[in-house]
Amino acid sequence: MADTEQKIEVEIEDVVSSQDNIQQMMDKMTDGDVTGAGEAFNSIMGERADQMVAARKGEVADAIFNSPEMIKMGLSPTSDESDSTD
Repeated sequence: MADTEQKIEVEIEDVVSSQDNIQQMMDKMTDGDVTGAGEAFNSIMGERADQMVAARKGEVADAIFNSPEMIKMGLSPTSDESDSTD
């Protein structure tokens, strides 16, 4: 039997938690890097705002497309997909 070598490529992402980001911001502040701390703060707040907007979009879309009025009209989130027979 011949030995076969199989190459597997794996992509690894460095996941940084929000606590890590806050710790880095505080480290910059204690080091006297006020500009870097401000940029880190803005980045943290931007990420949090994006998360909140995405969550709210999901809530609003669910309320709109799964409302009793839409169902009474015969509309459902999958009605376009099932009706199209091109």
